[in-house]
Amino acid sequence: LSPGGLGFLNGRRWMAQNLNYDVGEGCWFYEDAPKNGEKYGRLYTWEAAKKACPPGWRLPTDEEWRALAMAHGGLWDGSDKGDPKKAYSALLEGGSSGFAALLGGYRGPSGSFNNLGSSGGYWSGTEKGTQSAWFYFFYSGLGELDRDALDKSGGRSCRCIQDS
Repeated sequence: LSPGGLGFLNGRRWMAQNLNYDVGEGCWFYEDAPKNGEKYGRLYTWEAAKKACPPGWRLPTDEEWRALAMAHGGLWDGSDKGDPKKAYSALLEGGSSGFAALLGGYRGPSGSFNNLGSSGGYWSGTEKGTQSAWFYFFYSGLGELDRDALDKSGGRSCRCIQDS
């Protein structure tokens, strides 16, 4: 596994691609089609995402995601913090940051796949209670980067950050 990475904040390295590592239970290709994994990587439950990061890498904390978003414009988390549209543009594939977030859709807790090409959510390593965790969500409908907490059993994309 060669995750690659780009320095974004304080010399921290973030993966430059969505994770596509099979940890067994709790990870899927969108619509169970391996071809989707070639571009978008896999969708992981929160627990599976924590296991999927290679040695020396881990899920970014909520604060690390927030810092990345704010460094590139802002986010929405109930109200605008800075400019969430600017961060969306900078961090999305083709944006100025090189982060190249993808709109890889998601897998709902019931097993349905949704929104390939129109949204992409990324887990943070930070829980919000026992059933949910914070994630960062690129949504083309509004063209902005949002922060929310969702059920850990849903499938989201994953980027890891290198341990310092």
